[in-house]
Amino acid sequence: MREGTTPKRNLSLGDFDYFVTRMASELGAQGLGTALTAIRTHIRYREEVNKIAQPGLRRLHDRHAKTLREMEARRDPQSLSAFLAIRSDDEARAMRLPIEELRRRIAAADPLPRKVLVTTEVFQRDPHVVAQVLLKAAGHCHRCGHAAPFTRRDGSPYLEVHHLVPLSEGGQDTVENTVALCPNCHRQQHHGTRDL
Repeated sequence: MREGTTPKRNLSLGDFDYFVTRMASELGAQGLGTALTAIRTHIRYREEVNKIAQPGLRRLHDRHAKTLREMEARRDPQSLSAFLAIRSDDEARAMRLPIEELRRRIAAADPLPRKVLVTTEVFQRDPHVVAQVLLKAAGHCHRCGHAAPFTRRDGSPYLEVHHLVPLSEGGQDTVENTVALCPNCHRQQHHGTRDL
């Protein structure tokens, strides 16, 4: 498992969980990623060659994959927004399930979600830059040109200030490097194709 290859003997779910947790503890995100590669290879082998479904091992893999995304989000502030906003691998797989299987899994699921602790670093933005960009936008999105979708409690139009060159990529917190966007266009810039 430390090499990311298929284990030579079959382990119980408890053993898999123990070894994966230990690798994450001792080697961090890199160790956890290597262990998950070994588990994926093992699942593929058991399901494709031996024709034995591995639902328990898939759930174990998915749970530890979430932990890996959390670890990566804590290391990289930019990935935190991606971790929180984009569809996870689990959600993408769920979207491909037949509707009856989806309903069965929902009925069997625990209705109380797990809590996770996420610690991250964020950039302290200059409020003067934000104010200038919002005033310049005059309530209209720089990308689509539509009026802000709603007003804040103080009556001002709701737009979000976006850095053209992200701060995490060395971009500057300046008026020249920022635009005001509606929430949809802002999400599109972060999670779709960048066209600004």
